[in-house]
This record gives sequence, structure tokens and C-alpha cells, in this order.
Amino acid sequence: MPILTEAWLLIEARLGSHLANTFWKSALEGIFEFLELELDDLRKALLIENKYPKAGFGIVDSTCFVLCEKYKIRKVFTYDRRDFSIYRPSFTESLELLPPRTGFM
Repeated sequence: MPILTEAWLLIEARLGSHLANTFWKSALEGIFEFLELELDDLRKALLIENKYPKAGFGIVDSTCFVLCEKYKIRKVFTYDRRDFSIYRPSFTESLELLPPRTGFM
């Protein structure tokens, strides 16, 4: 669940602790599906990190990539277009990044 922590921090920094805590409560109410990370997933994440040393993905992005591989997830909601554009999954040419790029982002 590293992405939950990262999302909370982003919301808190940009919108304040009230909305961040609302997000937290929503997570507890089950509006998201959480995919569990196993120890082997963390090993695979480190392999991805080492495969792209200049990108510096870090643990959150690398574990997201592992989950994409594990569950064949093609569509990813992210504002980190740089990292998610660099990564090349084994099961498709690239990840589809949401929201789509517009002139306002």
C-alpha cells in the first residue's frame, strides 16, 4: 500500500489535511481495491529499480510496476508521467497513463 501513503501525502500537501483524512476514511470504507505486496514482489521491484538505474523510480513506482506485471494492469492513474512513460512492461508495449495528457497539465 505504498501508493496510499503517497496519495495521502500529495492530497495533504496540495489540498490540506481535512481532504487527506477524508481520502483516508474513504480507503477504510473499501472504495479502493488493494493489491497486496509479497516479499517476492519487493525483490522484483528492486530488480526493476536496478534495470533502470538512471530513472531512479524508487520503491513506490517500482512496486507499482511489479503489480502491473503481476496482474497485467495496462491502465495507470498517475501524475508521474515521466517514470510511467519510461517503464516498459513485459506484456504490452507501454502503460496507458490516466488522465490523458491535455494542454492544462
